[in-house]
Amino acid sequence: MIRKATMIAIGVTCLLATAVVALEEVARGDRIWFGLGGSALGLALPDLGSVNLHLADRGFDAFGDAILFTGGRGRGGVLGGLSLGGIGWAGETAASGEDGHADLAIGFGGLEVGRVIGGDEQSLLTLGVVIGGGGTSLLLIEGTGQAGGDDGPFGSCGVAPKPLILGRYGAIAAIEPFASLQVQPLHYLGFELHLGYLLPIVSFEWGDAELVGASPRLAGPVVCISATWGAIGRPAIGPILERPMLEETVEQSASLAGPCVEIDNAVGRVTVDVGAESGVHIVAVKRAHTQVVLDQVAVLIELTRCGLRVDSRGPRSGYWEIEYSISVPVGADVAVTQAVGDVHVSDVSGATSIELGIGGIDVESVVGPSLQVESGAGDIRVVGVVAETIEVKLGTGDIEIILPAAASYALAARVEIGEITVGPFEEFAGIETGGLGRRAEATLGDGAGDLSVRLGIGEIGIRAASD
Repeated sequence: MIRKATMIAIGVTCLLATAVVALEEVARGDRIWFGLGGSALGLALPDLGSVNLHLADRGFDAFGDAILFTGGRGRGGVLGGLSLGGIGWAGETAASGEDGHADLAIGFGGLEVGRVIGGDEQSLLTLGVVIGGGGTSLLLIEGTGQAGGDDGPFGSCGVAPKPLILGRYGAIAAIEPFASLQVQPLHYLGFELHLGYLLPIVSFEWGDAELVGASPRLAGPVVCISATWGAIGRPAIGPILERPMLEETVEQSASLAGPCVEIDNAVGRVTVDVGAESGVHIVAVKRAHTQVVLDQVAVLIELTRCGLRVDSRGPRSGYWEIEYSISVPVGADVAVTQAVGDVHVSDVSGATSIELGIGGIDVESVVGPSLQVESGAGDIRVVGVVAETIEVKLGTGDIEIILPAAASYALAARVEIGEITVGPFEEFAGIETGGLGRRAEATLGDGAGDLSVRLGIGEIGIRAASD
């Protein structure tokens, strides 16, 4: 058994070693760098042959060869050098039986270290390995009356028998050698194909289901497709540390014909709040290290059928960024899309959505029908939000949600690798389950709204605001 502290020590050691090599890469001057992150969908093909034989002996159908999983990932690095990041995923499958069913959940996550052996500013080819851990959860549920019969789901006396539930759980430390291909059709949006093979190194099992000669093993191929937010380019990192940024400020006000304000930015920072005017006020600070690059950076403002769109444009070569401060009217819907950087939204009262590749997201005092927040890697903080629907998704990082003490939500939270803490609230009833990953299902108050939180690797904290 490998203790959690040991796994953390291994991860820290890998990070320190990677940081030393990364500093050497920085010193080499102008290179193609990248930062990418997003949601993942894939197939795991574990070795379930012995388990399926055992299920057949107990009257169950066999599990399928492939298990569909979802998760998240984030990574960064340099072309021709290191790629460093994290990945986490989990999936479930089921098999029916003569008088019950079997459920199997699997998951894996860890530190991803690789080398980018080829590519350009629109593609990356990476070879590497994921070092981490995972587990399996197998439940055999018998006596549910699924087979029907003369009495249906009830016994001869009209009383439903209590089902028999047996569980078998496993945990592993493993490595996953992989090859991945990243294609970047847009400056801020791309797709990645990840092909790997999961190899358990150390494993142990427990539970009350005796699988004689059988064990659900995670060993097998892994195929994963990710939609990634981020950027690939030449920021000239070494010279950046030595020379100042050139700046140019663009300020403009525009009328708002509809309820929507869309902001699309590649690299930088986006701050959105509520202004006193009926229109939209935009302050954009463009930054670059050379005047040639700065002259090519543009802020485009256009009217749409839904309202107004603010778009960032710049060259693929040379480092540039834009910092936005945007004031919108009360009731406006806000949609922010950014590849790399930070996003801060406060006091808006319409439907709000934020999509970020790598960076931090901070949402405060938003009151509206819905809030949707998604990031590949970074930290997410949601404070004082009142909405009918709140949905938060993150690949790697920490999620902090601070709700009013009298909040009313049906909560469903899950982390593949990490921890979840919930409460206290004035009214709280819920359960928290372990096994594979961590999952919390709870009712806050009357459960009037929906609060969904998904995290690949990290910690989720949901609590009530203090008076």
